[in-house]
Amino acid sequence: RQRFMLKLKQVIPFAFIVFVLVNFSFFENFIPRGEYEGFSSRLLATESALLLFYCLQYFIFLIIEDKTTTLSRQPGFWVVTGLSIYVAVNFFIFLFYHYLIGATRNFAVSIWDVHNIVFIIFCMFTAIQLYRKK
Repeated sequence: RQRFMLKLKQVIPFAFIVFVLVNFSFFENFIPRGEYEGFSSRLLATESALLLFYCLQYFIFLIIEDKTTTLSRQPGFWVVTGLSIYVAVNFFIFLFYHYLIGATRNFAVSIWDVHNIVFIIFCMFTAIQLYRKK
């Protein structure tokens, strides 16, 4: 039902598929050979950026729609809020993870705790949404 940026939202999935094919064909190995080689920082950072774009589009839609009910009662609000927090925090972790492994392996391992905590927050927001749906 979101009628703004419709052309861009139709092009993004196809552009992402092309990105994945080019990325794994020329830049990264699809089959991991090393311990952390199977972790694609570039792919996860791109996914996070795209998910954050879609989440922001949802929030803009809620603001433009301007219903009389509160935002927290809108369908999907809690899931999208949790997903927004998750991808906003983890974007930089995903983006620089390969560099962190090479530079400071201990810090790279310990920074993953931030990812786990934010994932738990995302799960809690999803549970709130499921509880409200009831």
